[in-house]
Amino acid sequence: MPYEPFDRDAYAQSLGLTRLPHPLNPQDLMTSLRNHYPTVLMDSGVTGRVLLSLELDASGSIIAAHAVEPQVQPGVTLRAIVVDKRTGERHEMEAARGAHPAFQRAAEAAVRVLRFAPAERDGQPVSFSDYRLTVELAPPSAV
Repeated sequence: MPYEPFDRDAYAQSLGLTRLPHPLNPQDLMTSLRNHYPTVLMDSGVTGRVLLSLELDASGSIIAAHAVEPQVQPGVTLRAIVVDKRTGERHEMEAARGAHPAFQRAAEAAVRVLRFAPAERDGQPVSFSDYRLTVELAPPSAV
């Protein structure tokens, strides 16, 4: 399936920024997601994806995290494509939709471990609102 690569620099410029924020400790998020899997769903064995909207301050700390539903556009399917820079392996997934409320609460809590290199405007750190991040929660035994 063809896709349009995401150009971080062009997107930053369109927002009047010289640099977008980016996570500094994604490995901590993976551990936190395992630790925050909802106990109420533990016996079900289900996984769930949650789309989060993060508000970041100028130091790169999360000041708010909210689960959101992606906008539905007729005839359009949004996909997230992640490429492992070391191996070149690509992982593609559809946007999170209709996550169980327990997954939403767990994702909002788990993501708090992330720290970001802040967005910059003309070399100065600035706050950034609505940083979108899709996370997946799976039972600890499934990982």
